[in-house]
Amino acid sequence: SRPMGYLSWGRLNSASGPATGAAIDGDTVAISTSAALLVFSKPGPEWQNMGTQNARLDKEGILFRQDVEVFGDVIVGAGDLGSDKVLVYVKPAAGGWVNDSSPSAEQVSSSSTMQTNIGMDGDTVAVQAVDGPTELVNVYVEPEGGWSGILEEDARLQSPSPGQVFFGAGIASSARNGRADQT
Repeated sequence: SRPMGYLSWGRLNSASGPATGAAIDGDTVAISTSAALLVFSKPGPEWQNMGTQNARLDKEGILFRQDVEVFGDVIVGAGDLGSDKVLVYVKPAAGGWVNDSSPSAEQVSSSSTMQTNIGMDGDTVAVQAVDGPTELVNVYVEPEGGWSGILEEDARLQSPSPGQVFFGAGIASSARNGRADQT
């Protein structure tokens, strides 16, 4: 089959930087670049060529990692070295995605030195992280009032053997079975 269209946000040396990760859910595609999370929404019944994104999600001082996740009206990204935060953006109730430099919720401090992979399903987000020689998966569950304010870890899964690869290349979160799965 042939592509239905392409998504573009300018040259690789643009202010957004090259794509480092992508996620899709329904009519929303989120692309992670070092400078921002770029959001594209399907313009009609089919994907078409799009020369620019619908919205740019960023935060001053945050360099994004390669991974991004989309689930419904929520996009989650994680900061790179020196800006180690998990950021949650929620689509405004009225209308579509808009440029936003204030995430709906964020992790204020991190004991981890690097956030790597993100998995999300429903109200559960799992973020793979590295803290020195230790691998972790930090689990966040959407609070009753929705994603807002400060994110607090609901659980921390830790490698039983520091310094050894335990979690592999990625993770997926599944609210259906209530556990983070290695993928």
